[in-house]
Amino acid sequence: MTGQQANLQRQASRRTGGALRDAVTMALYLAIVLYAALVALPDQDRLEPLPTTGLVWGTAIGLTLAHQFAFSLSALMVVGQWPDADERQRLGAQGLAAFVVAALVTLPVVFLDTESGYEAAETMLAAIIGVAAYASARRSGAAPARALLLTGILIVIAGGIIVFKAAVGH
Repeated sequence: MTGQQANLQRQASRRTGGALRDAVTMALYLAIVLYAALVALPDQDRLEPLPTTGLVWGTAIGLTLAHQFAFSLSALMVVGQWPDADERQRLGAQGLAAFVVAALVTLPVVFLDTESGYEAAETMLAAIIGVAAYASARRSGAAPARALLLTGILIVIAGGIIVFKAAVGH
């Protein structure tokens, strides 16, 4: 392999890795925010699937659009141009991740009875956070036991954020 081929391969790997990292970041961010929002949802709004579904999709769409607007505007301000094709691919990966998280959380709310669906949605969000944390730890070379420990620590931190956000009403 020539030096130029190796360089092209590294660039392609960085683009793919960047899009994957952005998708995972968006999924984690949205999962933490949605978890906090569901915890703060008043009990009377948990009796019907519509308020929860609206909260999930409104939050997912709003956060995704706000992030993509800020990302695009900052690219224009800092670099002097709108996001290029690679950056648009990363934005697309973020949007897809937000859609997947929102869909995974909405399905149990819509198809299960009210209490079970609500609990399943919260469990789904905790699972998304846990799986992402474990996979990240393993990918960075942590042994399984250490990855579980790091996952536990991240879940405790995420839980603290969720409790804080619920306490302040956001």
